[in-house]
Amino acid sequence: PVILRPGAVSLDMLRAVLLNIESRNQTIEPSAAPRSPGLMSKHYAPRAPVTLYEGDAEAALSAMVRDARALVGGGKTVAVLAFAEDIARLVDLPLRLVHLGSERQTADVAARLYAALRECDDLGADAVLARIATTPHALSAAIRDRLHRAASRIVDADLPRGADL
Repeated sequence: PVILRPGAVSLDMLRAVLLNIESRNQTIEPSAAPRSPGLMSKHYAPRAPVTLYEGDAEAALSAMVRDARALVGGGKTVAVLAFAEDIARLVDLPLRLVHLGSERQTADVAARLYAALRECDDLGADAVLARIATTPHALSAAIRDRLHRAASRIVDADLPRGADL
């Protein structure tokens, strides 16, 4: 047995009943036939480019706010996939906030993610910004996978000046 992409059932959960299971982070190009839904490299991407911020939650949020201000200052419509914990830092900015729910409620975020990405399309965003959840949970890997597939650019906020990956 092989896990093709992370989901609600973690590798550790499966190893409790399947001793020789493998995990492969697999992405296929649009011309190939997928072995599982959601394996396309841009399967979850909205029309607007998505910038994903990784690293420490505070550093990632600060880098996201900095970039949001620059984009808005340049006349762009910016949508932010926002955790409930981040709303206070974002609410006073001229952004389109798309609520994901609490970062601590990983199952709720996972259930809402696809609709939230589509909502960014409905808002006519020129750019979408999102932060990786730092909550340790089995679904965190699945959420991270979906956001990585949606991302056009990934910024590591822990590196100097939020270097791109």
